[in-house]
Formats: sequence, structure tokens, C-alpha cells
Amino acid sequence: MLKFFKNKTMNTPKTKEEALEMLETMDKQANGLREFINNFGKKKPITERCTSVRSAFEIEGMDYDEFLAACKKANIPKYCIADQEIAIFCKVLNEGWDPDYGNSNEAKYYPYFDMSSGFSFNNVFYTLTLSDSAARHVFKTEALACFAGCTIMGHYRVFYKN
Repeated sequence: MLKFFKNKTMNTPKTKEEALEMLETMDKQANGLREFINNFGKKKPITERCTSVRSAFEIEGMDYDEFLAACKKANIPKYCIADQEIAIFCKVLNEGWDPDYGNSNEAKYYPYFDMSSGFSFNNVFYTLTLSDSAARHVFKTEALACFAGCTIMGHYRVFYKN
């Protein structure tokens, strides 16, 4: 038995191939540990952590499959489900930011879609008042609105077209 780390042991390899395989495994583990050490305390950008509606639900501590099952059981219309999915995605991307509709100097960004020939992401717009867009579907930055419009366009399509 070989000792490594504190109280960890492993079997001594019997062949050169076993030794090489063990070395490869240990090398992968060491690389993972190096990456952990190098990134310790660093938080990935929200657009890397939240890449889908499912990941937004996970970040919020919610089970996406349970949500869908409950909606199906209650016969909730698809556009209402999409509305909730978009709202959760917005909440997660905005990382606690709530639009201040009493502040006409604060821009609130939202994705804009072209529905004239199918459905496609077209642009990002912003408003300085509360009259242009739904409160739960605005973003604190243009980049986040663009990211959402491109990333979950299918959910927006269901929301707007059903």
C-alpha cells in the first residue's frame, strides 16, 4: 500500500499499465484541485452560471421538473408557464436588482422580437418609465437583455405567440 495525502491509501500497481492509469487519474485529480485553488473565492459571471431556464430554477433552489409537472397537472396554459419561466430567468440574471419605476432616470432594458416573419430576436430597447414593458421582464443592463433574448428565445416565443 502506498500512502498519499494524510490518511489516504491506494493499492500498489502490479503492471506498468496500471501505474500509468493511476498516474493519469491522479493527474486529472491534481488538475481539478489546481483549478479549484485558482478559482477559490471567484464567482463566475451570471451569464456563465445561468445559461437556461432550468439552470435559473436550480440557482433559485427550485426543481424545474416539479414546476412543469405541477403546471401540467393544474392544466396551466403554456403562455402562463412561459411567463413564469421568463420571470425566474430575469430574476436570476438581475442578481437582486429590482427596477425602480419611480426613477425615470434609471434605464430598464428588454429584448425586442420580430414577429413579422416567424419569430426572431431583433434588438434591445430600454425605457425610462413604467409604461413600455412588463416589470418582471426587464434587465439592469443592455447586455443581460440581449443575452436573455438570445438564450431563451423559445420561451419568449411561447409567451408572445400563444
